[in-house]
Amino acid sequence: MKIKLIVNVARHSAPSRGVRQCPVAASRADLGALEKTRAAALRTLLRPRRAHSGEASVIIDYRWQRRCAPRRFAWLAVGWAVLLLVTAGATAQTNTATTTNAPIVTPPKTPPPPPAPKWEGSAAIGVTVTRGNSKTELFTVNIQTQKKTPREEWFLGGDAAYGENESVKNTETLHGFGQYNNLFDGRFYWGVRADAMHDGIAAIRYRLTLAPLAGFFLIKQTNTTLAVELGPGFVYQDQGDQTRGTMTVRAGERFEHKFSAKTRVWETFEILPQVDRWSYYVINAEIGVEAALNGRLSLRTYLQDTYYSIPAPGREKNDAKLVTAIAYKF
Repeated sequence: MKIKLIVNVARHSAPSRGVRQCPVAASRADLGALEKTRAAALRTLLRPRRAHSGEASVIIDYRWQRRCAPRRFAWLAVGWAVLLLVTAGATAQTNTATTTNAPIVTPPKTPPPPPAPKWEGSAAIGVTVTRGNSKTELFTVNIQTQKKTPREEWFLGGDAAYGENESVKNTETLHGFGQYNNLFDGRFYWGVRADAMHDGIAAIRYRLTLAPLAGFFLIKQTNTTLAVELGPGFVYQDQGDQTRGTMTVRAGERFEHKFSAKTRVWETFEILPQVDRWSYYVINAEIGVEAALNGRLSLRTYLQDTYYSIPAPGREKNDAKLVTAIAYKF
């Protein structure tokens, strides 16, 4: 861009003489003179105009002025540009190396919560048939299920048996139970147990038992448990056409040991004496062994025994049965 200033410089100067152009290779002195000429022209322009016979033209061409800058400034600018590029490249390379060599730290994963406790159960069916010198049949069914948590235990079960000898009924039992335990800590617990049973051979139409209890684990290991229980109880029964309710004390224990994931033995025992008549009591006991055949099926053999200190008229005190059955886990 060109800026043309018309000022009164000299009365007799020719317009062409007032034009100053800077050569390409101008010295520092020429640049100073050009700057002074530009300043004088501006001062003259700001003064009031006066009559004059001649005008001088001062043309300042900034485009030419840029060309008059020393070449060393251009080289300096090029040097700064190269330095900036080198510095930027080195910084980028350092950042890349730092990022590449830095170890990748991943936040620790929160372990998933343990699976919720589930009900575990099994059903067993046993059949015994003899022919020849004797003619007997015995059918048994047993169902058990349980659920254990760090603070609670639930047990439910039932069994039934029916048998004949020479077409004469010699076994007829039906039994069901439920028990709830609440653990105070690792060993002490309180709970309640309920039982219902029928024994046609012992002349017991029904017997209902409700017993709150306090328990303690004498042994509580991964593969072995032994617990003892004690508490009051109430029994209501119909035996020998006599219906009555009595207070009892229930004392019991339960034991289980797992030899491996496929083999275990167990044993239970309880005695219920009548409070107002200690000579009258009932004992229930069971002992058994179980071996797994595969993931679901197992072979189970157990002995159940019930003892009545004062049986019904015409009945035996002891009632025992040995059962071998195939069990299915669910």
